[in-house]
Amino acid sequence: IFPLTVPPAPASAPPTTSLSGLTSAEVAERVRRGQTNNFHPKVGRTYWQIVRDNVFNIFTVTMLIMLSIVALMGDLTTVFFAGFSVVSNALFGTVQEVYSKRKFDRLMALAAPHVKVMRDGALREIDVYSVVLDDVLPLEPGDKVVVDGVALASDALEMDESQLTGESDAVLKDPADALYSGSFCGAGSGVMRATVVGEKSTVNRLTSVAKQYRYVLTPTQQRINTIVKLSIFVMVVCTPMLFVSGFIQQGEVVNLSNLQSAVVFVASIVPQGLVLTATLSLTIGAIAISRRQTLVQRVNAVESMGNVSCLCFDKTGTLTENRLAVQEILPQDGHSEAAISGRLREYVLNLSALNRTAAAIGALGVAAVGAAPDVRKRGEIPFISARKWSAIVVP
Repeated sequence: IFPLTVPPAPASAPPTTSLSGLTSAEVAERVRRGQTNNFHPKVGRTYWQIVRDNVFNIFTVTMLIMLSIVALMGDLTTVFFAGFSVVSNALFGTVQEVYSKRKFDRLMALAAPHVKVMRDGALREIDVYSVVLDDVLPLEPGDKVVVDGVALASDALEMDESQLTGESDAVLKDPADALYSGSFCGAGSGVMRATVVGEKSTVNRLTSVAKQYRYVLTPTQQRINTIVKLSIFVMVVCTPMLFVSGFIQQGEVVNLSNLQSAVVFVASIVPQGLVLTATLSLTIGAIAISRRQTLVQRVNAVESMGNVSCLCFDKTGTLTENRLAVQEILPQDGHSEAAISGRLREYVLNLSALNRTAAAIGALGVAAVGAAPDVRKRGEIPFISARKWSAIVVP
């Protein structure tokens, strides 16, 4: 509702720092030197990791080796029937996860966050990856700090650093104080200069560690893996006995008959149908959920959701819109509506930054857009949800 006004430079600000921001030439020079925030932490698995986990696992590799030997000896019928479940199991899992990864990557590109920066003396909005070293960024309530930096100006600026430190109390920032990426502006307003960008910033270093992919098996998958490992152990112990038996009966250690017997034995011992049935069930479930505008990143997420007993949502901004409106002013204790409107006008025009409530009060008409207050504040206690109130101090 009200235009952003950049506070005057504090006396402690370095003389070489300008609140008007970098020029286009300075930005181009930093881009050329690679001093940008263009860093994308690895989230999820790569295509190679997806193929590796679905194709090159114990079950698939064991069966493929046996079937390859039989295929070289010309028994294609055995290869076809015994290899169907092996190929199907690997194919279904790989196709589903590759499809989900492609969708997820496109969504991440569309959801790239944007920030406001001062460049060439004007306020501009750019994507977070285009921020460069020494960029000047204004801060208002709700803004996320995307790079590490130092405060150039502060008007009751309070930062929420709970995601970094675990402390829920807001931290008051003065000019020359350090600001860390991953924190949020909880109240007040200010201006910061970027001093650390890219992979070296606090939030990117933490993200690179916290978002490492962890493939968690569901209870059903854990039991199936146990059965498969036990079956392979039995296979390793008993398969050599088939060749010994063939040698005793036929006088040859390795021949087509012995290999066919070994493949049939392995195919019967290893629960191919069980593995294939589980993969097919999860894939069908993932497809059904995907038709309801839901992205399933892992096939086994279907069973994981089935084991959920309590699902919590943050509805603000997701199921509802973060907008407030004031319908009317109801005076109390003998005060007139005009007197209350006058107080509200001075309050709104003196705020360092407008939160949703203050913007709704301003939209009621108690203050004109861009107007100057009749009385300048001496200090301010900004609004935060923990306090549930705010105040200004006037002469």
